[in-house]
Amino acid sequence: MKVIEHLRRYLPQEMYRLIEKFEGSVTEIRIRRGKALSLTLARGEGGAYGYGENYVCPLIVHDVMMNQIIASLCHNSLYSHMDSMTEGYIAMKEGFRVGVVGRAVCENEKIKYLSSINSLNIRIPRFVYNISLEIYRLLAQGFFCKSVLIFSPPNMGKTTILRDLIRQLSSGAPSRRVAVVDSRCEIETELLRESCHVDFLSGYPRGKGIEIATRTLSAQYIVCDEIGGTEETQSLLSAQNAGVPVIATAHASTTNELLLRENIRMLHERHLFSYYVGIQSMRIGRAPILSVTLASQT
Repeated sequence: MKVIEHLRRYLPQEMYRLIEKFEGSVTEIRIRRGKALSLTLARGEGGAYGYGENYVCPLIVHDVMMNQIIASLCHNSLYSHMDSMTEGYIAMKEGFRVGVVGRAVCENEKIKYLSSINSLNIRIPRFVYNISLEIYRLLAQGFFCKSVLIFSPPNMGKTTILRDLIRQLSSGAPSRRVAVVDSRCEIETELLRESCHVDFLSGYPRGKGIEIATRTLSAQYIVCDEIGGTEETQSLLSAQNAGVPVIATAHASTTNELLLRENIRMLHERHLFSYYVGIQSMRIGRAPILSVTLASQT
């Protein structure tokens, strides 16, 4: 099945047919109320993640179409998805990430609900075999007892590397038991679900998911995406105290920038991570260019 085939049930047929023409090169689909459908394309071998060409499609997204798409993405239950939408996303299966923005209604500087939704950004997941080999070998050198934090600016391929690393760990020789705290339901894919050694905690708050993985799953690795908040800091330290190594990602351009974040600095001072791996370049069809920093030298 083509990756974008999973979108057929959510999008109008005329929109899907336009997008289908770009299967293999489309990385993001931007649907804006009253505006033309636009796509981000990484064309050809070597196309960069996060820096694709913006292509405008000959289709205007009118109000009825927009409302139908939103209803479909929410399975006709807008209210049940409001909590995640106030956080900026709609959770989907198969690794798709849908960014959501609109008109917010706030109380005490906290978003209560969205009175209207005006823009959607559907990010197309990728599964690239062996893209995580360098990091896997790094973990193997540490006898699979070390923790690693992978960082880069947004949309540079962190989650793509994470998926392949989960595959490598759970299917290697020997295979490892991996617990994946997938708070936004964007890591899990059909391929990873086939592994007998991966448990997905889908939709769990990161802190609670890490706590459950540590206490009840006897995981040999805990994996989570986009850390940095207070909610997961203590849970990560508890996992460390229990002897469970962690693989996580975070947004930052450099190690110095990464360690300016208060909660990550706290984890650094407690020696949670052994390695910081920065994604310098990520191009389709090529191995990623990574920078590896020993935490002990930072």
